[in-house]
Amino acid sequence: MALQAVTPQWPGLRALPDRTGQRGQSAPALSGAQAGRTPGLRALIFTVLGFVLLAAAALATATGQDRIHQQLAASPGSKRSFWKLCPPGSHMAEASGECIRCTDGVDYTSHSNALSSCLLCRGCKPGEEEKSPCTATKDTECQCKPDTFRGRDSPEFCHKCSTRCPNGMVVATPCTPWSDLQCVDQESGNSQLVPGIVTAFVLLGLVLVLMTAYRFRKFILQGCGVDPKCMEKETEDQEQANLTHVMVQSPGEAERLLEPAGAEESQIRMMLVPANDVDSIEGLRMFFDYFATVVPYDSWDALMRQMGLTQNEILMARDKAWAPRDALYEMLEAWLSSKGREASINTLLDALETLGARCAKETIQDHLVGSGKYVYKKGEAGSAVSSV
Repeated sequence: MALQAVTPQWPGLRALPDRTGQRGQSAPALSGAQAGRTPGLRALIFTVLGFVLLAAAALATATGQDRIHQQLAASPGSKRSFWKLCPPGSHMAEASGECIRCTDGVDYTSHSNALSSCLLCRGCKPGEEEKSPCTATKDTECQCKPDTFRGRDSPEFCHKCSTRCPNGMVVATPCTPWSDLQCVDQESGNSQLVPGIVTAFVLLGLVLVLMTAYRFRKFILQGCGVDPKCMEKETEDQEQANLTHVMVQSPGEAERLLEPAGAEESQIRMMLVPANDVDSIEGLRMFFDYFATVVPYDSWDALMRQMGLTQNEILMARDKAWAPRDALYEMLEAWLSSKGREASINTLLDALETLGARCAKETIQDHLVGSGKYVYKKGEAGSAVSSV
């Protein structure tokens, strides 16, 4: 006899229908469905957790970098001290990174540095004397006292110098703070004395030659500027003047010959004026660089004083110049600014004439006329051309 499967019945609980609409056997079917879906759910959970961890790590990294940047921005002194070195004679403050000067006679630094404090000055040892004091950029320099020296083999202290040479020897070099008395044989000493005397005379002759050349060069620059043709021209002028004196027979004849020329010169004077299409200011300024190549360098200050600049204005112009060769340009600019339309090339030419630089004056005149920017104009002696 076959037994029927008995399904337990709980009060108030009905069996859930399965997909076929039948009740019973629902628990096994549900457990099988959950078991089939569990692996997919776990993979989803792990994926979500991975993304969350990656996002948290990226956020922490960005926050750390921001904190580092904020710390660097909040401490400009430390950033400056890493790249900057303080000059000799100072040290770097730890807190602010600023350079603080050392104290003369107390401490020093002799090179660019990032030290937190200066180095203390040394004191001279017994038996030494101070050669130069300690400053903010240099330590104390000491040397042995007179009649003592510091030997190479024992530089820790000073030794007493030898008082004389042994018999048969003569002094080659006296005792110094760095070496003892040096002696040589008497015969070799006499043989070495002659080359020394010859060398001294050669050096003395060389110094005399250099001094003579310098004085001759200065004479040429002051008298003729930098044009090598000036000496020849001045020689010709001197010869012409001598020839004129030779041709004159008597003082009365000289007066008769020179009187018309002198009267005419007192009434008529050739002056330079700008050409018709040239602005008086710009026409003058365009030749400033050329003037510096003709006027002797040693005469620049005297020339500008003759033209009306004060010594203070000359010094200010020199300070303004980028290079020494630009000093005359800046002086002429200052003079042009002060005079305005009254500035005249004839003022410069008259100043050169007064200083005795006639060759430089004539060279400038020829250059200006040859450029076509200036022309000659007759005027009365003592008159000034205001629009030049």
